[in-house]
Amino acid sequence: MAEAAKHAVGGGHDLSGIIALGVTALATAPGLQVGVKPSDSLRTPACLFILVSAISGSGKSRTAKFFMDVVYRRERELQETFKKKTKPDMLAEKDRLVAEMAIRNDEVRRRLKGMEAGAQAEPDELDARISALHARLEAIEDSFQWPNLVAEDFTSSALARLMAGSKGRCMIFSSDARTPIKNLQGRHQKDGPDDALLIKIWSAESVSLSRRGSGNGVDQVTVNRLTASLLHLVQPDLVNEVMGNKALLDSGYMCRTLVAFTDSKPAMPDELKDVPPELQRKYDTLMMDLMQTYYERDEPATAYFTVEALHLLIERDRATVQAYRDGNTEGWSIRSRDGEQIRRISIVLHAGLHGGKAHEMPVEAARVSEAMQIMDWFIRQRQPLIEKQQVEVDTQVRAVVATLAEANPRGFTVRDAQRRSIIPGQGTAAEVQALLEDLVKRGILVSTIEKTPGKADRPLYLSARN
Repeated sequence: MAEAAKHAVGGGHDLSGIIALGVTALATAPGLQVGVKPSDSLRTPACLFILVSAISGSGKSRTAKFFMDVVYRRERELQETFKKKTKPDMLAEKDRLVAEMAIRNDEVRRRLKGMEAGAQAEPDELDARISALHARLEAIEDSFQWPNLVAEDFTSSALARLMAGSKGRCMIFSSDARTPIKNLQGRHQKDGPDDALLIKIWSAESVSLSRRGSGNGVDQVTVNRLTASLLHLVQPDLVNEVMGNKALLDSGYMCRTLVAFTDSKPAMPDELKDVPPELQRKYDTLMMDLMQTYYERDEPATAYFTVEALHLLIERDRATVQAYRDGNTEGWSIRSRDGEQIRRISIVLHAGLHGGKAHEMPVEAARVSEAMQIMDWFIRQRQPLIEKQQVEVDTQVRAVVATLAEANPRGFTVRDAQRRSIIPGQGTAAEVQALLEDLVKRGILVSTIEKTPGKADRPLYLSARN
């Protein structure tokens, strides 16, 4: 389908391929999660956050239409059912409950009068019934929400309310995401980006909301499991702006987001070919199956990895950690989630292959290998962000070193650098010393040995300019 959409629009293989991956995650995320092994309580939801860059006129919206039309059609079906059946049935039930409530209240009043006259109190069944009526009326009020699958332009507060009324799920999608990304960066916030809810969604956490209840009261509503995937298509200038937003990097949002700079270009009209109708029908059937099986289910299903697939994941994680221990720490805050991203991509590919039966069979090693290839592509895409982050870190390190050298003209110790948090969070003595030795190799510092009678020798560091 991605290949056919590319030939229909001309937007490039990577644009249509990423959209295909992203929309599959939109349809799958709420109801399918991956477990490492049955005995392990840790479950990773299939949520993916994907930010796609493509130049204006290259076919972002037209390409997305081939993949999203079935989603909007399902949304219209649910809304039509709600309007013609669900809502009328709920209103009729509410009327019956209100009528019964009036009858029960009359019974309570008669009972109270009898008690004043000295009669024996009636059994507690009446109180229990009234409590049940109140509970059911509250449940009906909570269910009076128009079915919305897709959230496009949102703030965190609006998105939280939407998800509270849709069992903690939605599809966050926009083919022109300029407005939601401006909101994300904090257009309506005074103290930073508006990404806290998205970070909760990525990990399927819970959220508590306060809202106006009956009368003048305020109700507390808890959504136990927020799940959604995100697919935003924007022009390159905005992606560069987001990648340069230090607050989004520090908050952890960017390490959860897969950024794609596509090679999309406008196509020549005579090169385009229509998507075959039969292929479109097969794709639509698959997406409908995924939405009905996973998006709309109340409790998530779990798929597990085969032994071979799990071995590939463990080896990849081990290599990533070993690279960090060997000193390849650049962009670690972003790289640290690569293993989890691979697991999520694997299960989305698995769902795209098996549809609504994905939870009935394990995720095979072939899906993991494909997910690793896709992740390696995303890693190359984010390299500018890591390089920018490293420049910022290097600038901060140089500033700390300059301060230490000025305060300690005869040299400063590893412990001095540790106290000044030359590595955020202080870092271990070994990590700080490794950083200082690297600065020596780069000619920024020079090192000497301090010899004190009766004490162990220790290295001292001075600015190379001295």
